[in-house]
Amino acid sequence: MALEYQIIPPENFKDISWKNGQGTTRELRVCHGDVGEGFLWRISRAQVTCNGPFSDFSGYDRILVLLAGKGMDLFHQESEGCHLCRAFDLVGFSGDWKTRAFLKDGPVEDFNIMTKQGHCTAKVTVFNSFGENELAVDARHLLVYAPYHETLMEGPDGEIVLLPPGHLFDLKGPVSLPWKIKGEGVICIQIRFS
Repeated sequence: MALEYQIIPPENFKDISWKNGQGTTRELRVCHGDVGEGFLWRISRAQVTCNGPFSDFSGYDRILVLLAGKGMDLFHQESEGCHLCRAFDLVGFSGDWKTRAFLKDGPVEDFNIMTKQGHCTAKVTVFNSFGENELAVDARHLLVYAPYHETLMEGPDGEIVLLPPGHLFDLKGPVSLPWKIKGEGVICIQIRFS
């Protein structure tokens, strides 16, 4: 059976303003679902150019991956802080928390995964160093994004997919078989529904 996937080019991504009006984010993919206002899940990337508060995303869980820059510290009013020091470091936290970002040495770029609490969750795997890796998949949606390098993917049926740099691979599930991922700086997102 043929896989139902799309490869979405960067020109299809959409720039939108931050909720707090202090910047913009590039939305790669969003699923609105049937949750009233807001969205079910969203993936995006953004430049953070100055210290300041994160937008309020109460009701969502967030995973942040550092893409570029010399690092960023996050401080949460409700929990201990965390530190993103190197490219492809990642951290998860609640969008309910009041969070402030402090840049270590100049602007950074980050990658954001948000999922609506009580509806779905995201499992994020990052393959930072170049090589071939096997990704165990058990999800309703598999998304793969490598911002800087070409990625070679092999599906469970042997189908080969070449993902150009900066493009997004989007496979609708359910998916429950392993994929082989060959590349560098590859972010794999599995969306699971509650």
